[in-house]
Amino acid sequence: MTEDVEDTNKYVNALGDFLDSLVIKQDTIWKRIFDIIIIVSAIYLVISNAFYASFRPPHDDWEFWLDIAMIIIFFFDIVFNFFQEFFDSETYQVVTSCRKITMHYIKNFYFVFDFIAWVPYDYLFFRN
Repeated sequence: MTEDVEDTNKYVNALGDFLDSLVIKQDTIWKRIFDIIIIVSAIYLVISNAFYASFRPPHDDWEFWLDIAMIIIFFFDIVFNFFQEFFDSETYQVVTSCRKITMHYIKNFYFVFDFIAWVPYDYLFFRN
């Protein structure tokens, strides 16, 4: 019985080490590029949603596919947030443990806010 527990602990620790190796550092160039893509996407969504609400809903294929691309980009943002290191204001240290990053993302309601904002309500409820 203790061998099973030891084997399970070994696999859990290996998985934890693997996930910790996937942590995204704050100062990498590709994270900065992705942040710029997120900002540009958010600006596009604000402008396009205001246009759609004011004048007409999207009806061209390219508008549909661009909206789907925005949904995918923001989905990746949610996934990446589970792996982005952050600065802990209590300990004044950068947190690089995947488990702590995930708990921080969920406990501070960032995940709930991101998920509610990400859900494509118009495609779920208002499409024919």
